[in-house]
Amino acid sequence: MNHLIVFAHPTANSFNAAIKDSIIKQVKMHKQEFKIRDLYAINFNPILQYNEILDFQDKQYSPDIAFEQQQIQWADVIYFIYPTWWYSMPAILKGYCDRVFAHGFAFTSTPDGPKGLLHGKKAFIFETAGDSEQSLIQRNLKQSMVQVLDVGILQYCGIEVLQHKIMPSIHEIHTNQHEQYLREIEITVQQQINL
Repeated sequence: MNHLIVFAHPTANSFNAAIKDSIIKQVKMHKQEFKIRDLYAINFNPILQYNEILDFQDKQYSPDIAFEQQQIQWADVIYFIYPTWWYSMPAILKGYCDRVFAHGFAFTSTPDGPKGLLHGKKAFIFETAGDSEQSLIQRNLKQSMVQVLDVGILQYCGIEVLQHKIMPSIHEIHTNQHEQYLREIEITVQQQINL
């Protein structure tokens, strides 16, 4: 099984980085193949240009997009790890989705509507948030945070989202809770590998 980690946090000592390391630990332990796309480290350009949109119609992709698409094609399971910024993903990850999950690669248009082209791939989403869970639920933000990436992007492209785990109050909780989150993530990855 091939595991692709799409990591969208700017600092290497963040809790998001600890999530990434926990996934890598499990994948290595089970001798699985993995790749990491650290969007900040590779200085991924998130800006979709108009000429790129035109090129998508002919399935023409710039070299950086084509490379990222090769990583997606290679993967059986994709992990997205990111912090909540303004109740959504960081701009660099949204730009990654805008450019990489392109027409002709990730989906196509048919007379019956859009058709996803990435069926058979699975996704896990691990998202941290500063707000408390109660605050997110009271303002109906939790559902919208899930809906955009899970339904509006990944499922649209045919990818099955197995879990979207939002870890709230991430700056307020104690080390014990951090460790509990990491254990839960390790168990989740382990279970996926053992399927």
